[in-house]
Amino acid sequence: HPRLSLDAAAFYSEYDHLYNVTQLPVELRFSPASEPYLLLPITDNNALFGETYGAELTATWQPLDAVRVRSSYTVLQMNLHTHGLFPSFTEESEGDSPHHQLSFWCDVNLGRRIEWGLGVHAVDGLPAQRVPAYAELETRLAWSPTPNCELSIVGRNLLDAHHQEFSPFLFSNRNVEVDRAVYAKATFRF
Repeated sequence: HPRLSLDAAAFYSEYDHLYNVTQLPVELRFSPASEPYLLLPITDNNALFGETYGAELTATWQPLDAVRVRSSYTVLQMNLHTHGLFPSFTEESEGDSPHHQLSFWCDVNLGRRIEWGLGVHAVDGLPAQRVPAYAELETRLAWSPTPNCELSIVGRNLLDAHHQEFSPFLFSNRNVEVDRAVYAKATFRF
Protein backbone atom coordinates (compact mmCIF):
# COMPACT_ATOMS: atom_id res chain seq x y z
CA HIS A 1 0.00 0.00 0.00
CA PRO A 2 1.37 3.49 -0.78
CA ARG A 3 0.97 4.59 2.87
CA LEU A 4 2.10 1.39 4.60
CA SER A 5 5.33 -0.60 4.41
CA LEU A 6 6.20 -3.75 6.33
CA ASP A 7 9.52 -5.49 6.66
CA ALA A 8 10.37 -8.79 8.33
CA ALA A 9 13.79 -10.34 8.78
CA ALA A 10 14.76 -13.57 10.53
CA PHE A 11 18.13 -15.12 11.26
CA TYR A 12 19.72 -18.26 12.64
CA SER A 13 23.46 -18.56 13.36
CA GLU A 14 25.58 -21.37 14.77
CA TYR A 15 28.89 -20.88 16.59
CA ASP A 16 31.60 -23.30 17.66
CA HIS A 17 35.01 -23.06 19.35
CA LEU A 18 34.10 -19.87 21.24
CA TYR A 19 36.37 -18.64 24.03
CA ASN A 20 35.18 -19.61 27.51
CA VAL A 21 36.25 -19.62 31.15
CA THR A 22 35.40 -22.63 33.36
CA GLN A 23 35.85 -23.23 37.07
CA LEU A 24 36.92 -26.80 37.81
CA PRO A 25 35.96 -28.57 41.06
CA VAL A 26 37.34 -27.06 44.25
CA GLU A 27 40.10 -29.12 45.88
CA LEU A 28 41.27 -29.19 49.49
CA ARG A 29 45.07 -29.35 49.42
CA PHE A 30 47.53 -30.22 52.15
CA SER A 31 51.12 -29.08 52.01
CA PRO A 32 53.83 -29.99 54.53
CA ALA A 33 55.19 -26.44 54.38
CA SER A 34 51.88 -24.61 55.00
CA GLU A 35 48.36 -24.83 56.36
CA PRO A 36 45.69 -26.69 54.36
CA TYR A 37 44.14 -24.54 51.63
CA LEU A 38 41.40 -24.58 49.02
CA LEU A 39 42.40 -24.62 45.37
CA LEU A 40 39.94 -22.91 43.00
CA PRO A 41 41.18 -23.97 39.55
CA ILE A 42 39.97 -21.91 36.61
CA THR A 43 40.74 -22.76 33.02
CA ASP A 44 40.07 -21.09 29.69
CA ASN A 45 39.83 -22.62 26.24
CA ASN A 46 37.56 -22.67 23.19
CA ALA A 47 34.98 -25.20 24.35
CA LEU A 48 31.88 -23.03 24.04
CA PHE A 49 29.32 -23.56 21.28
CA GLY A 50 25.80 -22.39 20.63
CA GLU A 51 23.31 -20.69 18.40
CA THR A 52 21.43 -17.44 18.11
CA TYR A 53 18.17 -16.86 16.34
CA GLY A 54 15.58 -14.17 16.17
CA ALA A 55 13.55 -11.81 14.07
CA GLU A 56 12.85 -8.14 13.48
CA LEU A 57 9.57 -6.69 12.31
CA THR A 58 9.26 -3.06 11.23
CA ALA A 59 6.33 -1.04 9.93
CA THR A 60 6.00 2.49 8.59
CA TRP A 61 2.54 3.99 8.22
CA GLN A 62 1.66 7.43 6.89
CA PRO A 63 -2.02 7.96 7.80
CA LEU A 64 -1.85 11.62 6.68
CA ASP A 65 0.54 13.52 4.45
CA ALA A 66 1.90 15.32 7.51
CA VAL A 67 2.10 12.31 9.86
CA ARG A 68 4.42 9.27 9.70
CA VAL A 69 4.48 6.48 12.32
CA ARG A 70 7.30 3.93 12.54
CA SER A 71 7.47 0.90 14.81
CA SER A 72 9.76 -2.05 15.26
CA TYR A 73 9.98 -5.20 17.35
CA THR A 74 13.06 -7.37 17.78
CA VAL A 75 13.38 -10.75 19.46
CA LEU A 76 16.74 -12.45 20.09
CA GLN A 77 17.37 -15.89 21.57
CA MET A 78 20.90 -16.99 22.46
CA ASN A 79 21.76 -20.51 23.63
CA LEU A 80 25.33 -21.29 24.73
CA HIS A 81 26.74 -24.64 25.90
CA THR A 82 30.14 -25.98 26.94
CA HIS A 83 31.82 -29.11 25.60
CA GLY A 84 32.98 -31.09 28.62
CA LEU A 85 31.82 -32.02 32.10
CA PHE A 86 31.77 -28.60 33.73
CA PRO A 87 29.62 -25.64 32.66
CA SER A 88 31.41 -22.44 31.75
CA PHE A 89 31.01 -19.01 33.33
CA THR A 90 30.77 -17.79 29.77
CA GLU A 91 27.41 -19.52 29.24
CA GLU A 92 25.95 -16.63 31.25
CA SER A 93 26.64 -14.42 28.21
CA GLU A 94 23.20 -15.54 27.03
CA GLY A 95 21.83 -12.82 29.31
CA ASP A 96 24.08 -10.03 27.98
CA SER A 97 21.69 -9.06 25.17
CA PRO A 98 18.04 -8.05 25.47
CA HIS A 99 15.55 -10.75 24.48
CA HIS A 100 12.87 -8.23 23.39
CA GLN A 101 13.05 -4.64 22.11
CA LEU A 102 10.10 -2.53 21.00
CA SER A 103 9.97 1.01 19.64
CA PHE A 104 7.43 3.50 18.28
CA TRP A 105 8.18 6.85 16.67
CA CYS A 106 5.82 9.45 15.23
CA ASP A 107 6.88 12.44 13.08
CA VAL A 108 4.48 15.31 12.42
CA ASN A 109 5.12 18.00 9.81
CA LEU A 110 3.87 21.20 11.46
CA GLY A 111 4.30 23.33 8.34
CA ARG A 112 6.82 26.11 7.60
CA ARG A 113 9.56 23.45 7.43
CA ILE A 114 9.09 22.51 11.09
CA GLU A 115 8.90 18.86 12.12
CA TRP A 116 8.21 17.37 15.54
CA GLY A 117 8.88 13.76 16.51
CA LEU A 118 8.02 11.74 19.59
CA GLY A 119 9.13 8.20 20.34
CA VAL A 120 9.17 5.56 23.00
CA HIS A 121 11.29 2.44 23.22
CA ALA A 122 11.28 -0.46 25.64
CA VAL A 123 14.20 -2.81 26.19
CA ASP A 124 14.17 -6.14 28.03
CA GLY A 125 16.45 -6.61 31.01
CA LEU A 126 19.90 -8.21 30.92
CA PRO A 127 19.81 -10.96 33.55
CA ALA A 128 23.53 -11.82 33.28
CA GLN A 129 24.39 -8.22 34.18
CA ARG A 130 21.50 -7.69 36.62
CA VAL A 131 20.24 -4.78 34.54
CA PRO A 132 16.45 -4.30 34.74
CA ALA A 133 14.19 -3.69 31.76
CA TYR A 134 13.49 -0.05 30.97
CA ALA A 135 11.36 2.18 28.77
CA GLU A 136 12.32 5.66 27.60
CA LEU A 137 10.79 8.62 25.83
CA GLU A 138 12.49 10.81 23.22
CA THR A 139 11.42 13.90 21.31
CA ARG A 140 12.84 16.08 18.54
CA LEU A 141 11.83 19.48 17.18
CA ALA A 142 13.51 20.43 13.90
CA TRP A 143 13.46 23.41 11.56
CA SER A 144 14.91 23.41 8.05
CA PRO A 145 15.50 27.01 6.94
CA THR A 146 16.91 25.65 3.64
CA PRO A 147 16.82 22.18 2.04
CA ASN A 148 20.50 21.68 3.00
CA CYS A 149 20.30 22.87 6.62
CA GLU A 150 18.44 21.53 9.66
CA LEU A 151 18.49 22.89 13.21
CA SER A 152 17.00 20.71 15.92
CA ILE A 153 16.53 20.33 19.66
CA VAL A 154 16.49 16.76 20.94
CA GLY A 155 15.44 15.32 24.30
CA ARG A 156 16.51 11.77 25.16
CA ASN A 157 15.76 9.47 28.11
CA LEU A 158 13.07 11.82 29.36
CA LEU A 159 11.17 9.45 31.68
CA ASP A 160 13.95 9.06 34.24
CA ALA A 161 16.88 11.20 35.33
CA HIS A 162 19.09 8.19 34.55
CA HIS A 163 18.85 4.46 34.00
CA GLN A 164 21.22 1.54 33.63
CA GLU A 165 21.64 -0.05 30.19
CA PHE A 166 24.63 -2.29 30.85
CA SER A 167 27.05 -3.33 33.56
CA PRO A 168 30.69 -3.47 32.47
CA PHE A 169 32.51 -6.63 33.54
CA LEU A 170 35.65 -4.94 34.81
CA PHE A 171 33.77 -2.30 36.79
CA SER A 172 30.80 -4.35 37.98
CA ASN A 173 30.72 -2.56 41.33
CA ARG A 174 30.61 0.84 39.63
CA ASN A 175 27.25 2.33 38.77
CA VAL A 176 27.16 3.01 35.02
CA GLU A 177 24.01 4.77 33.87
CA VAL A 178 22.73 6.80 30.95
CA ASP A 179 21.51 10.27 31.93
CA ARG A 180 18.62 12.32 30.64
CA ALA A 181 19.89 14.62 27.88
CA VAL A 182 18.71 17.66 25.96
CA TYR A 183 20.90 18.99 23.17
CA ALA A 184 20.88 21.12 20.03
CA LYS A 185 22.05 19.83 16.68
CA ALA A 186 22.89 21.52 13.38
CA THR A 187 23.06 19.46 10.18
CA PHE A 188 24.42 20.82 6.89
CA ARG A 189 24.22 18.75 3.70
CA PHE A 190 26.51 19.35 0.74
